[in-house]
Amino acid sequence: MDSEKVMLFIASVAVAVSIVAAGVTYNSIVSLRDAWITGFLTANGTLNITIATNANVNFTNNTINWGSGFVNPAALRANLTTSRSGATITGGTWAITAFNGSQGFVVENIGNVNVSLKLMTSDTAASLLGGTSPYYMYNVTEIEAGTCQNSTGGTAANSSDGATTGMYTLNVSFNANTTTPGNPVCGRFQFADTVDEIRIDVHLSVPYDAPTGSPSDYFTLTFASV
Repeated sequence: MDSEKVMLFIASVAVAVSIVAAGVTYNSIVSLRDAWITGFLTANGTLNITIATNANVNFTNNTINWGSGFVNPAALRANLTTSRSGATITGGTWAITAFNGSQGFVVENIGNVNVSLKLMTSDTAASLLGGTSPYYMYNVTEIEAGTCQNSTGGTAANSSDGATTGMYTLNVSFNANTTTPGNPVCGRFQFADTVDEIRIDVHLSVPYDAPTGSPSDYFTLTFASV
């Protein structure tokens, strides 16, 4: 084999080796890309979470305290009323104390679902105050408009018993009710932060002949998710 043929043979081998090497390099780059750089070869992971229903209602202010007092001489009765505009006392010497910034009850839906809400007292006017023709009433108002809805999400109420709509008329006074589970306050008491607070105000009419002592009562809220 002369020198030209040897050189030609070596050059041919070099070209062949270069082609093979280029192919190996390309395959390595593709494999690296698929397996690591771009994630073309994938494995799956699963994340699970369950958000549980939390039906929860709280008395933000759970105290109405009129303190000590008496019916004025010659008056037949004293009227004690809490309201959004402030408490009023006529015919008596009582003075109310505010708790948590409110003289009336404040109720908040602190859960994560809408609930139906019913309200019951432990006493009637006769058992709480006694005397001649006592009155013991309450009314419900919305602190945040739209908080209290009827069973179908509307605003219409059945003022007589709430049975039809699951809701008494707001801002109207009703006699205290000791019958379980109580009066239907809201068919849907909403939970969103901007519509989750109501207020319960109380009216007492204390007769001149009411027995002395320190009567007290409990308000009980019954609720269930809707």
